[in-house]
Amino acid sequence: MNIIDEISNELWEEISTNYNNEKYSKAVEDAFFQLTKILRSSSGDTDDGAKLVRKALSGDNPPILLNNQITQSEIDYQRGIMDITIGMYTAIRNP
Repeated sequence: MNIIDEISNELWEEISTNYNNEKYSKAVEDAFFQLTKILRSSSGDTDDGAKLVRKALSGDNPPILLNNQITQSEIDYQRGIMDITIGMYTAIRNP
């Protein structure tokens, strides 16, 4: 598996220097900075970490919709992605 084929060009640009220098922890940190930028620009919010994720992905009409939120499965999916992302910020970025 070639990582460059698996991720977006924008993300690769953000992490490539540290990844290529085998500074994988820093590359992951770089990826979180990129995710934060995307969440902020897509939601219009300026918070950070778990608080930003909750504001961007939760509620009856979240700023970032991952699907139509019509079926229970779609609602559960949105909630699951929100929970996973909060967990990533809490456990990986800010342990």
